[in-house]
Amino acid sequence: MSDERLKNDVLARADEDAGLSDQARLVVLAALESSDDLSEVLGGGTTRRELVDSLTAPIEEPSEPTGAYLTEVTVEGFRGIGPKVTLPLKPGPGLTVVAGRNGSGKSTLAEGLELALTGTNSRWKNKPVIWSQDWRNLHAGKKSEIRVGLAEEGAGTTTIGVDWPPGDDVAVDDSKRWVQRKGKKQEDISVLGWDGALEMYRPLMSYDELSGILEGSPSAFYDQLYKLLGLEQLTDAMARLDAEVKQLRQPAADLRKARDALKPTLESHEDPRAATALAQVRKTKPNLVAVRPLITDGTNAAVPQAWLRAERLTTPEPADIALKCAALRSAADSQRQETERSDALAADRGQLLEMGLDFHEHFGDQKCPVCGNGTLDANWAVAARAALEQEQQAAQALTAARGDCPSPLRSDGGHP
Repeated sequence: MSDERLKNDVLARADEDAGLSDQARLVVLAALESSDDLSEVLGGGTTRRELVDSLTAPIEEPSEPTGAYLTEVTVEGFRGIGPKVTLPLKPGPGLTVVAGRNGSGKSTLAEGLELALTGTNSRWKNKPVIWSQDWRNLHAGKKSEIRVGLAEEGAGTTTIGVDWPPGDDVAVDDSKRWVQRKGKKQEDISVLGWDGALEMYRPLMSYDELSGILEGSPSAFYDQLYKLLGLEQLTDAMARLDAEVKQLRQPAADLRKARDALKPTLESHEDPRAATALAQVRKTKPNLVAVRPLITDGTNAAVPQAWLRAERLTTPEPADIALKCAALRSAADSQRQETERSDALAADRGQLLEMGLDFHEHFGDQKCPVCGNGTLDANWAVAARAALEQEQQAAQALTAARGDCPSPLRSDGGHP
């Protein structure tokens, strides 16, 4: 079952269930999509309108791929087959058995068929060196190709081809895959519309793979069965919902843990209110009305020192506060004075550079009128413009940074 068909089926079932609330319906649909969508729907806030529309909109299901039957498989110069070998097949429903002695090419024909249909070989996917370097048969010369004949419904005879260029350093992935219907030009194999079906339903499975599914653990068989049936999206949705339920239950679990830790303390406590509190803690739903006075009663009798201790808080003396405020304002004044001096220095330095550049522009290369040693020439002008630009950028950045900071206190207690 494709993802589109699964979602549409869930939508239809949700519409038929009159007892399912709109929020619960949205939660199920979000779980089918992603963890982020599910978190937003369960977040307690308003779910975006775009997300709601996306989750509740039916998906247009792709048309069913055209059916076809194999008519022959031809392999040349690939894996265990050198000279061209053709396996003729009778097109039509039923079971076809291919038998032959060891080394006759059965596995190579199967690998060639899978490569032509899917573009890969699942048997060698974990052996990249062997698969990518030792795939060409050395007894077939330089030619390597695969041809798969089909009897396609509504289209007649069709050929799927795989071709490799000559050369010793050609990798198996350097092949060109194509399909050609009778009387038409070669096209990309995607025109068959089989991509989704081939990904969901493996065209070939080895004996070891099949026995591993059927004879493995029940959980492994369950996972593989769901994958073969195209229900992985449903499994993922169930896992997301389980994770959210676990997270929602965690606060209650933490409270139970804290309650269990509190029971021994209440059982051994001498305060008479402990027995009252213990009776409520032991209940599944404690009576908070009965528990609250045990905590909030402000009389000395109700809150003895042994039951509840409080630290006495003190405030600084007014004179100490005034002294610290004066020190703070003095520091703020010093900072402001230094800032003003730094700003003036930067502004004057920039003005001096601008005047020097104007001087050089009007009078050309000259000895520096300030120091009398350097020369105001073209190189100096380039460096001076760069320095001036840097000064201006630094001043802009400093102004922006100051705008984001609170103003210091003035010595008179106000703000500048």
